[in-house]
Amino acid sequence: MCQPHDEQAVLNYLEWQKLYGTEKPFQLFSVVGGGHLPDQRTTNLVFKEGEVETIHDVRGTESQYSLNKQGFTFRIYPTRVHDFGVRDEVENVYLPEIEELLRREVEGIDQVYRWHYLNRQRKDEVTLLKMFDSDPEVEAKLIFKDGNE
Repeated sequence: MCQPHDEQAVLNYLEWQKLYGTEKPFQLFSVVGGGHLPDQRTTNLVFKEGEVETIHDVRGTESQYSLNKQGFTFRIYPTRVHDFGVRDEVENVYLPEIEELLRREVEGIDQVYRWHYLNRQRKDEVTLLKMFDSDPEVEAKLIFKDGNE
């Protein structure tokens, strides 16, 4: 049932391909090699449109969500960071703050492992994926459902 600020939407899901077992999913946003390479695919992504889903507006109900039940939680957490565009400030202030928050929120935590962080507002830093890396485990910035219910 929809609440007043909920939205109905159709989401596109990455559809698993056997190819992803040996080749990372990729999408290129510029021409490689002047456009004269033998394999000029710009993507190997295949998407499938999902069913209509309700995107819930959780404002005002944040306390109903927990790590143990839903796998995520909401916290208002004041930070000492003044500029998230300054990498040193993020790494030396914000990330330790988040580690402390995780240690406080997650019972029995022994270690916090930081996989990756990305400031999406910076346009001057570009991260290149190793497209031909044999490790198919890649961070997909998409929704993925493998069909296991």
